[in-house]
Amino acid sequence: PIVEIKKTKYQKLTITHSKTNDDIRLYINNNTQFSSTDEVRYHEMLIHLPIAMLDGVPKKALMLGGGDGLAAREMKKYHGLEIDVIELDKEMFYWAKKQPELLNLNKGSFLDFKEHEMSGYSGVREAIKEFDSFSGNNVFFTDASNFVNAFVQMGKEPVYDIIILDLPDPYSLGVNKMYTKQFYSRAMRMLKDGGVLVTQATSPFHSNKAFNMIGRTLKASGFNAKPYWQNIPSFGEWGWWVASKGELKYNKIKAKTSYLTNALAESSFNFGKNTIHENGDINTLMSPKLVQIYNKSWVID
Repeated sequence: PIVEIKKTKYQKLTITHSKTNDDIRLYINNNTQFSSTDEVRYHEMLIHLPIAMLDGVPKKALMLGGGDGLAAREMKKYHGLEIDVIELDKEMFYWAKKQPELLNLNKGSFLDFKEHEMSGYSGVREAIKEFDSFSGNNVFFTDASNFVNAFVQMGKEPVYDIIILDLPDPYSLGVNKMYTKQFYSRAMRMLKDGGVLVTQATSPFHSNKAFNMIGRTLKASGFNAKPYWQNIPSFGEWGWWVASKGELKYNKIKAKTSYLTNALAESSFNFGKNTIHENGDINTLMSPKLVQIYNKSWVID
């Protein structure tokens, strides 16, 4: 049953709640964003596994997307971690702070975030000028690529221990630009030495060609990159890529988890034959091949 529908400037948001199995779901433009029955699997894999690749506990994190507050909930398990969230749709962010079902699931993770309005690319540049004075947890209402481009073009020093790309699948040219060699190269310049970047990368089963192209594009950008996967019942087999300028080595989970264990995390790097393909095309702004491949790929071929 539908609990609430909200139409924003950018998207249609729908919350449903099945009391039969206490399943709360968020749909964005009628597509499943998460199910409360298994979202913890996705978000623990997204946050805690890459942080386990760091030598120590992260001090500053950048998250692109994640407007439902569930990834931020997991990030807040690290004492002293300062989080910057880039969210295009501020109505999604406000909904995550007020909508009862969302608020219950994300445990109020956004309630202490300072909000920064930005108008166009010039507005982003003006805000970046004051960036060094920002502390604590912040949300910047802007396009993620504008923020990354301005940060780099204004010559800011790398500040982030971890960058989390919790973005929609690359179904359109607008989203595709944040899966390109150019974007990853700029993101690398925001990352401190020893830091890690992680991106959700669609399904290595249903969308294998797209999954592999994301990995090859990260490597072409200068990253060392490793794929990992886990079964998320609401979505099936799902995958991520974790990347770093240096060596990638799994250490151990550094926070309390509900699902993820060290043994499971380490096994997540194992794939069967004919799943990972090192050779092939990459994705760039001038040659956005990922969009076509992704939109054709949700079939077994």
